[in-house]
Amino acid sequence: EHFVLSTDSDDCTNSSIMKSVLLLLLTPLASARTVLVTGATGQTGSLAYLQLKKDPNVTVRAFVRDLAKAKAKLGCNKCDESEGVFVGDVTKKETLVAAMANVDVLLIAVGAVSNAYAVFVQGTRNQIEAFATAPGPAVQEKQVVKVSTMDTTKFVSRVLSPFFYHGVSDQYISVAGIPFTIVQPCGLADAKTPANTNKLLVSRDDLPFQDGKSGSIYRADVAQVIAYAATHPKEAAWLKFDLCADPKQKPEGAEEQVMQGVFKKALLPWDPRAKTSATHIVV
Repeated sequence: EHFVLSTDSDDCTNSSIMKSVLLLLLTPLASARTVLVTGATGQTGSLAYLQLKKDPNVTVRAFVRDLAKAKAKLGCNKCDESEGVFVGDVTKKETLVAAMANVDVLLIAVGAVSNAYAVFVQGTRNQIEAFATAPGPAVQEKQVVKVSTMDTTKFVSRVLSPFFYHGVSDQYISVAGIPFTIVQPCGLADAKTPANTNKLLVSRDDLPFQDGKSGSIYRADVAQVIAYAATHPKEAAWLKFDLCADPKQKPEGAEEQVMQGVFKKALLPWDPRAKTSATHIVV
């Protein structure tokens, strides 16, 4: 089975992206957002879910496969739709419908190894189609935030096919016509170390990081970045970037400043949000 994505520039022109960015800049951020986290019981997804749950302006939902795991990781009681917990499988589109209704942000944090094509390609297609057609905000007012991975520009062997299929998923999201934020972390470290421990590094397209030595990144840092993206669309929309950390350098500034720095560094030079004067941003 082959999955073909159009890369015709006419399908997603620079001008249409710029118009959407300008609309986001001119539109006030809603006081409340509903965020659906798919893969919410995963190591990174659960951290993002719990962080978003602390935000009084966010109604967070979880899409899970295992209720017992949800109860253990998410702290729910009934662990049903009354608590915003939906059971399903991203490879089965019909199970996504109820969870997508009136959602502002779809935060994709699913993981897979053995069935990578089904989860990352078919599953992404199912999630985007269900999200785009669900009742709620207009498509241009919605947002997709995805945890991807670095090394999507390489197809070394079938052993590393999940990286390749992540890249296919990323491309599908980027041409879907919905504002998106795709975060591509390097090697994921433990889920217990708190965020804002090491300096975060930003690059794109698997190019070398310029301001530090990369190796791995704590999952809490990734969760913080994607949670910030889900609640700050003006800063985060239409961005796709690599994210890592330098364990020998410490971040400078509070968490809010660090997050602002990450997304400023992720801007392309011609993005209208980018400052005309080059400024050094330490994260």
